[in-house]
Amino acid sequence: MKIVIDALGIGRPGGARTATLNTLLALGKLDAENHYLVIVEERQPELAPFPHLEQRVVPIRQRMLMRLWAQARLPRLLRREGADLVHYTRALAAFGAPCPSVITIFDVTILALPHFYPAWDVWYWRHVQPRMLGGIDKIIAISYNTRRDLMSHLGVPGDKVAVVYLAPEPQFRPQEDPAALAAIRRKYRLPADLLLYVGLTARKKNLPVALRALHRLQVEAGLPHHLVMTGRPFRTSDDRAALEALIAELDLGDRVHVTGYVPTEDLPLLYSAASLLVYPSLHEGFGLVPLEAMACGTPVVAANTSAIPEATGDAALLVDDPGDEAALAAAVRRVLTEPGLAREMRVRGLAQAARFSWERTAQEILAIYGKVATS
Repeated sequence: MKIVIDALGIGRPGGARTATLNTLLALGKLDAENHYLVIVEERQPELAPFPHLEQRVVPIRQRMLMRLWAQARLPRLLRREGADLVHYTRALAAFGAPCPSVITIFDVTILALPHFYPAWDVWYWRHVQPRMLGGIDKIIAISYNTRRDLMSHLGVPGDKVAVVYLAPEPQFRPQEDPAALAAIRRKYRLPADLLLYVGLTARKKNLPVALRALHRLQVEAGLPHHLVMTGRPFRTSDDRAALEALIAELDLGDRVHVTGYVPTEDLPLLYSAASLLVYPSLHEGFGLVPLEAMACGTPVVAANTSAIPEATGDAALLVDDPGDEAALAAAVRRVLTEPGLAREMRVRGLAQAARFSWERTAQEILAIYGKVATS
C-alpha cells in the first residue's frame, strides 16, 4: 500500500510531536512492505534511516495556514500519488479525500473544559469537527476516556473508534549515575530535594493547586522540597501570568523553579532526580508524562481524572478531587515521609510502564490500516 501520513505540525514540541514521531519510527522499524509518504513542515532527521518513510516538506509554520494548505492541496496530492490510505495525525482532516482515511484524536479537552479555550476554537469543535469526523473511516483514540468523550461530546459511534495506547520512549529508564544527576541539578540550578511537574503551562494542568499544596507542605509540614515546573507555554490557554502572581502571593519565589522548555534528553535525569512527579491535571487524553516518570522509577501523585488512571494503573497515588490542595499535599507528604510506600510505588510504576511499547502501538495501527484499506 501507499500510505500518506499528514504530520504537519510535528516540528512543534509537545505530546503530539512525541506521539507522532514515535509512531512513525515504530512503523519504520516494523513495516518495510508499505510505502509511506509523510507530510512535514520541516525534515525530520530521525526518519532518515527508513527509505520507505519518504518525507515531503511543506514549509509552512503557521497553524492555520497548515490547515488551509491541507484542505486546498492535500486531496489533489492524494489523487496524484495514488494513495491507498491517508492518516491524519493532528486531529484535523481535509474534506474530499479520494481514499480511505484514519485520524488520531488525542483528546477532547476543548469540549470537556470549554471555558479554558477561545470561543472560535470551541465553535469549530462543536460544529465543524463532527462533520469532518463523519467522513473519516476510522478514528484512533489514545485512551478509552477519549473514546467516551468522542461519543458523548461529538456523537461519534463507539464502533468507529479504536483505542491505541501510547508508550514511553526507550530513554525513559532509571538514571542512577550520581555524577549525571549532580550535573542536571547544576544545569538547572536545583537543590537536592525536588518535586517535579512536566508539561505545558496550560490552564487545564491545574498548577495553582500544586503551588498551594507546596505552600502547605512548607508551612504546615516544614518539608524542604522545591517544585520544578518544566514546559513551554500553551498557545490558546496559557496560565503563566496567574502562576507568577500566585508564586508571589504565597512567597514561593525561592522554592519554585520555572525552567521553560526542557530538551527531551534531559527529562530522564530530571525525573530520576525528583522525589516524585506531581500531576494535578484536570483533563488528559492519555497521561504520557506520568508514565514516563514511572518508567524512570519516580513515584507519581496525580489527579484521578480523565485518562490518567488508564496510564497509571494501580501504581500512582490519585487524588479524587483535583481542586483539593489539602488532599494533594497529604498525598505528596505520604510519599515523602513513608519510604516503604515510595519503594512500593517505584516497583509498581516500573511494572506499569513496561506494559506499554511503541512496537505494540505500531502493530495495532497497522492492523487498523489493513482493515480500513480493504473495507
